Amino acid sequence: MLARNAESLYWIGRYVERADDTARILDVSVHQLLEDATVDVDTAARTLLRVLGVEATTDEPLDAWSLTELAGYSTEHAGSIVASVASARENARLIGNGRQGPLRSFRATVALSPDVSSYFRKNVMR
Repeated sequence: MLARNAESLYWIGRYVERADDTARILDVSVHQLLEDATVDVDTAARTLLRVLGVEATTDEPLDAWSLTELAGYSTEHAGSIVASVASARENARLIGNGRQGPLRSFRATVALSPDVSSYFRKNVMR
């Protein structure tokens, strides 16, 4: 049982780190797209999505908002921020093994960001 808990803790760390890294990359990219008029927004957005392992499902031109939706809030792509947080939450649930201790502290961590927390409650924790 200890090895299973250790493995779950490892994966929680990986998923939270992935969510954090994705959020930082997305933040810098969106600011660049909004501030630099010389950047081709569609090409830059599609390049970033390929790097993150998220596939754009449409041939329509992408903008900063659609990039944020796909890389940040999409539950369909494992590389999105919300999907990474959901995977970390699932591993926290496995550690709890019916108890609420680790899951409660994880919920407190997610609650620090109101935007992610509200989206997470509406779309992931159904």
